[in-house]
Amino acid sequence: MLEFIVLGIVPGTNFVLTLSWLLLLGLIAAGFAFAYLEGGKIRTVRRTNKATAKVSSPNQLA
Repeated sequence: MLEFIVLGIVPGTNFVLTLSWLLLLGLIAAGFAFAYLEGGKIRTVRRTNKATAKVSSPNQLA
């Protein structure tokens, strides 16, 4: 059913963008975006933990 919904045809090529291909490409792009954003959060947390791990007592924070 989704193969018959044509969203666009690239001029000069045989490439036809259907709704099912658009959904597949969208899921792949969303996965990469999620991995990129979550990877940034994990790296930030690790840096914060290393910075706070150097403090040996709460009195050094004041």
